[in-house]
Amino acid sequence: MDKLYTEIGARMRALRKALKLTQAQVAEAACIDPSFYGQLERGANIPSVKTLLAVSRALRVSPADLLTWDKDAKESAHAS
Repeated sequence: MDKLYTEIGARMRALRKALKLTQAQVAEAACIDPSFYGQLERGANIPSVKTLLAVSRALRVSPADLLTWDKDAKESAHAS
C-alpha cells in the first residue's frame, strides 16, 4: 500500500510542476497546510477523500487523474 501513496504523490508532484506551481500555492488553493501537502507528495501521509478532491481541483485535474498511473505517464514524469 505504501507504494500506492508514493505513486499518487509522484503524480501530484508531476502535475504541480507541469503547472509551474509551488507546493505552497497548491496547498493554499486546496486549503491545506503546505507541510501536509509536502508529505502527500512524498507519500508520507495518506490523503482523505476530501483532501484528494481539494488537491485535484487545485491541480486542475479530475480525482481519477491522481489515482491513475499508466506506464507512459510514469516515464514522462521521470524524464522531467
